[in-house]
Amino acid sequence: MLLVGITFAVLLADRLGRIKLQVFGFIGCAVGLLVASCAAYAGGSLKIFLIFAGVMLFNFMTDLGPNAQTYLLAGEVFPTAIRGSGAGFAAAFAKIGAVLTAFLFPILLKANPQTAAALRDFLLWTIGAGKGNDQKALDPLHFTTLPEFVRTLSDAQIRSIN
Repeated sequence: MLLVGITFAVLLADRLGRIKLQVFGFIGCAVGLLVASCAAYAGGSLKIFLIFAGVMLFNFMTDLGPNAQTYLLAGEVFPTAIRGSGAGFAAAFAKIGAVLTAFLFPILLKANPQTAAALRDFLLWTIGAGKGNDQKALDPLHFTTLPEFVRTLSDAQIRSIN
């Protein structure tokens, strides 16, 4: 699904826009996890089908949206002088989330392993979709600290930064 999702991301990024595609990917990930979590209440071959379909949808939507668009946006939004640092800053927050999940995962699973994990992932991806609506770019004329350096731009302005 990696190659299929990335291929669709390449074909759709300019047509639909990076932010819209990322939000659509987050929502699709949440739907995939919701489908997989329904397997906890199904039986027989339906259970296997729901898990398979949910995981496949989740993987496709991850590669279509968050996976591809996060790195694409980081390369386009940050000015050339700090592009590497900006992309590294964005990737660092993803790694912090991954580490926190690894430590918090056992605690979340004590109540009900299947439902707790699916619900946690569903909520995180849904929150991620809501946060994806912010179009932020760095202003090279006012570089002091990163929070002061961020302002909202249109898609056309973001593309013209290069």
